[in-house]
Amino acid sequence: MLKLAFSLKKSMLRKTDAVFLAIFIVIVFSTYMLILNRFPLLYGIDGPYYLIQLEYIARYGRMKYADPPLAFYLFYLFTLIFGDPTFSIRLALSLTIALSAIPLYLMLRIHGFNTVSIFLTMFIYYFSTGLLRLTGDFLKNATGLIFVTLTILFTSMYVKRGGKIYLVLALASVALAGLTHILDFGLSLSYLILYPLLGLKTEDKSRCYKLIFAGVAFTVALVLAGLALYPDFFADVFKGEALVKEIVEMERTEFEAFLRNKFILSFLPADFACLAFIIYYAYKGKLNDIPNLALLASSLAIGLGLTLPIIPTNFLWRFALVQFYPGSIVIGGIFSRLRVEKALALTLLVIVASPYVIDFYFGRNMVRPIISMKDYHDLERLISQVPEGSTVIAMTHAFYWVEYIALKK
Repeated sequence: MLKLAFSLKKSMLRKTDAVFLAIFIVIVFSTYMLILNRFPLLYGIDGPYYLIQLEYIARYGRMKYADPPLAFYLFYLFTLIFGDPTFSIRLALSLTIALSAIPLYLMLRIHGFNTVSIFLTMFIYYFSTGLLRLTGDFLKNATGLIFVTLTILFTSMYVKRGGKIYLVLALASVALAGLTHILDFGLSLSYLILYPLLGLKTEDKSRCYKLIFAGVAFTVALVLAGLALYPDFFADVFKGEALVKEIVEMERTEFEAFLRNKFILSFLPADFACLAFIIYYAYKGKLNDIPNLALLASSLAIGLGLTLPIIPTNFLWRFALVQFYPGSIVIGGIFSRLRVEKALALTLLVIVASPYVIDFYFGRNMVRPIISMKDYHDLERLISQVPEGSTVIAMTHAFYWVEYIALKK
């Protein structure tokens, strides 16, 4: 393992980039800590849901609600260290997001991205309203994205260099994503299969076929074993069945919802540009001239697949929130093919990244608690007057807050 770490550092992490990367990590961490700590209460409808889970782990050694457990136990570990669960959740989330920049950098570097295109990708990734929204409403999803990046990193290293250790680490990353959130699991699995499948033209075919076979076999075994041994933790896989059923039974496409979704439209032009770019090189018979073809093609396929108009609205809006992940890679990949002077490249970086960063700045106000501190104290007073054993009926959006306050009573 030490040899692996040394190999990664020696081959891909340049000294000047290391300084910029360290500064970038500090900026990302500070930005998300500032945004997440603007209000005393956790954000979104599910904010108190995480507090309930941590309270149950502390009291009974288990979660109350069946869910992929990894993020909850990570948050609980931070709670043991820092005490306050709200602060601990925010700290763990911000730190995980910021540190994911390290494998993201390494993954982009191994695919031939130059320094400017790497930081363009990272700016769009970390300062997108999609990721911002995840940190407010879908904390597990945001936490598990680091495992998606690790999946791509180790998948690409196995395809390009061989070595069973990379294969094992790629499969382990998929498993960790599955133990965090179903959407992260879907992204990891998609990259694990599509990367070697779409890289058959430019990568080692033997390794690609081995990876595809190993990925499918491992995933089937993981899901079956999970459902047999821990059915509650792996019940989310049935959401895929529900999605297919809704698509089959859909009477008309949700094209209006598709056109109104800014998370989709902000990356759609880049997806079409990338598609045209790949088609042009294929027409010229020069696909081998694209060193990052497997990464670009798989990101493009995933990005378009996440936002098909035939996807029901209740799934489409959730998929659209993670469109920034493949979308940022597509934009950076196109940018990496430009052969211009560094000054012009930096100018283009600012021009391309600015709309996403500006949208992020104004979008920070959309992540906030669903109740005020006055509401919280009112609920405390009301619940303190409820006799033991009573049934409390709460408004849907405040249900978890009522439950958490009653639990702490």
